Amino acid sequence: MMRSNKDVGAHDAEGSHDRMGMLPEVGLLSNGRTLVTEAGAGYASRFDLDVTRWREDGTRDCWGQFCYVRDLADNKIWSVGGQPIHRTDCIYEHSFQSDRAELRCSTEDIDIRSSICVVTDCDAEVRLLRISNLGSKAKELELTSYSEICLNNRRADSAHPAFAKLEAILGIRREGQFLSVDPCNPADWPGYELDFEHGSATHKIHVDNKSGPGHSLLSLVVDGKGIDGSTITLSYDGRRHDVRTILGSP
Repeated sequence: MMRSNKDVGAHDAEGSHDRMGMLPEVGLLSNGRTLVTEAGAGYASRFDLDVTRWREDGTRDCWGQFCYVRDLADNKIWSVGGQPIHRTDCIYEHSFQSDRAELRCSTEDIDIRSSICVVTDCDAEVRLLRISNLGSKAKELELTSYSEICLNNRRADSAHPAFAKLEAILGIRREGQFLSVDPCNPADWPGYELDFEHGSATHKIHVDNKSGPGHSLLSLVVDGKGIDGSTITLSYDGRRHDVRTILGSP
């Protein structure tokens, strides 16, 4: 059964059905690693890593994966859930079950339903969007899906969010006693160099992207020795180690 903000909410002012001053209702889907709030916010995680950035903020509830809608006729913009762009003349509804979360927004002649499910046999999320035109005139809509990728432990991301965003581009990530080196440089970056300090050791990392656009790791060499894959073992020997990578198209 779908519940609207009007049904469970506090007040109705100028056509909006807000639940001001109340904590958002949430649904934790069956894999235990996908959470959706009534406003369409929430997170998806894998082990101890957040796939999308999220903060426990009951006052804003603005973190997660969202779908924006724009009516090309009048340029009105809103979101399928109550966040992040709440349309005052829109009725928002939600329903939470163990295997899925459902969101609905209705405004004028446009009815949009979003179903968020998790796959039973693996950690994967599926989103289905159904749009109905209830009027007699054709509608032209523009849809934009957005999420802020995190791929980091939530506590570490909260402490250093700027580094986490840069880390996604540089592709340098510590994983326990290992260092993953898998850059995803913009096409106009010829490369970069950085020092990664770990204990008493320093790893001088050189990334060569001079061959042009290409996000594949062609070679990884540590202290003159080729390495299979994209992961190296971190050292504690107090030395300076040379790490060289070459990017390109396979």
